[in-house]
Amino acid sequence: MLPLPGHTDGHLGLWLPGAGADGVLLVGDAVWNERAFTHGELPLPPLRGDREAYEGVVRELTRLHRERPDLAIVPSHCTASLERIRGRG
Repeated sequence: MLPLPGHTDGHLGLWLPGAGADGVLLVGDAVWNERAFTHGELPLPPLRGDREAYEGVVRELTRLHRERPDLAIVPSHCTASLERIRGRG
């Protein structure tokens, strides 16, 4: 588990290292869809979170996506990411 602050206090993600080439990183609501870290499209500001921490998490996810393209980063509301993971099975 790893902290993904910003969306809400105490928000966490889960890395599953054995799933796929570089694994799967479940980011929950850290971002709503992959376009946040693939295209820089940020959703609305976090409702109860910290905007600065939130933007820092998005920057880190963007870096991970570029440096580790085989790491599947999966936001909980992103149908495209979920379908890609289902196709790996």
